[in-house]
Amino acid sequence: DATSLAKADLKMQVPGADGQATWKAATFELWSDGGLRWTSSEPWPWDAGTIDVSQAKGVWLLGPPGWRRLDIILPEHRWTLAAEGAGGDATLQQWIKLLEGLAPEKPVSEIRNGWMEKKGAVGGGWKMRFFVLLSTHELLYFENDRSPKCKGVIDLKQASVCQRVASPEYNYEVAFEVIAPKRTWVLCPDDELAMRAWMG
Repeated sequence: DATSLAKADLKMQVPGADGQATWKAATFELWSDGGLRWTSSEPWPWDAGTIDVSQAKGVWLLGPPGWRRLDIILPEHRWTLAAEGAGGDATLQQWIKLLEGLAPEKPVSEIRNGWMEKKGAVGGGWKMRFFVLLSTHELLYFENDRSPKCKGVIDLKQASVCQRVASPEYNYEVAFEVIAPKRTWVLCPDDELAMRAWMG
């Protein structure tokens, strides 16, 4: 039978009525079977639910002390949690250790995150996306840095080449390409330094 590992009052980032991210208060309880259950006085659909940590692609802490947030990345969704008050950081540090123990691929860490423009597969238009590079050699991308839904994953383990674009388009001089069996991804960071860091 599953046993309770930890319980805490945390905040969870959810989409607001206007589409912008907003924070909801909830009581979270982590169980030994990987279930992270919450109950809240907030209205449905956020009044109760479960996050299956055993399916997580990664869990990590982001941000400087005092502004830390805890991200749980599932194949279809990114959950972002925060703890308030003087002991908030300590609470998140305790929870990250417990969550890492339950996540299937461990330890998964974030190597780098930031904005890049991505060339579309159809039509070739450029779109700004927020990218997160994981130690599992997966490059996740989101519509923005607060978006809970992952728009796609570039599996770098399957890539044969990662190189600078030989003849880049105007205004995309620092673009680089990731050549995988099913698709060639073309990405453009802010500058040469950023490009080297992403390709490194």
